[in-house]
Amino acid sequence: MAALITAAFKFYDFLFVELADPRTNHLPLVGNPFHGLAIIGFYLYFVLNLGPRLMEGRDPLNVKNLMTVFNIFQIGSSVFIFYKCLVLGWGPGGHYKLFCQPVDFSDDPAAVEIAWYVWFYMILKFIDLLDTVFIVLRKNQRQVTFLHVYHHTGVAIALWGAVKYYPGGHGTILGVINSFVHAIMYGYYLLTTIAPEYKKSIWWKKYITKMQLTQFVFLGLHAVSVLLIPSCEYQCKYIYAAIMVPQNFFMFMLFYNFYVQAYGSGAKNKSKAS
Repeated sequence: MAALITAAFKFYDFLFVELADPRTNHLPLVGNPFHGLAIIGFYLYFVLNLGPRLMEGRDPLNVKNLMTVFNIFQIGSSVFIFYKCLVLGWGPGGHYKLFCQPVDFSDDPAAVEIAWYVWFYMILKFIDLLDTVFIVLRKNQRQVTFLHVYHHTGVAIALWGAVKYYPGGHGTILGVINSFVHAIMYGYYLLTTIAPEYKKSIWWKKYITKMQLTQFVFLGLHAVSVLLIPSCEYQCKYIYAAIMVPQNFFMFMLFYNFYVQAYGSGAKNKSKAS
């Protein structure tokens, strides 16, 4: 038994300390995997079980002011991340190449700054979980779909892995694309929170969904590229492709199914009948 416990501790140390990037492993939520898992676990328990039970028999809470602040924060942080991605690597004057950009694990100030912003981007994805909490508090449980919950939890977990082991390089293209889409998406949410009548302008959300579909196609192809280029220097290209290719395909199918149900011919006929 003592030997098994010793082996387990050694494996834990190897997996979460030796393999980790020392530049980010000391940052909040990174070093110990259980902190992030606890947040994800409570999030799932609250939005799928505890929250609906607490709100049962109660009137929806008025969280308009909280949602307004939340949406403004999301817009500002998304624009900021998009700007930093362009300045630090992906912009016209940046040093990142579009395909197979390796991770710089050195202590060069620019590489350390990129690693830090990958961590900051992960923190933003954990803050994103509040989006579902607001839905539950407003008693719109029908919006707590598998797509919604899976998307939020999956992105947070995947980014935790990126921060801990590979904070930089090829995979950071996600920050460029996703932050741009989120800035527009939360701009729509802000408008509909302040002025609910904008919800009647169905094309707003329709084209945001099209942008998300385009995002998944691009990210999937970008992930495939690391396997198609023999000289690719991206250090975790096989792990990255194994995660990102099926993930983006799966997300595309889920969002496409949502798009067809929400904006397809059947949805239009249902809207006219109503």
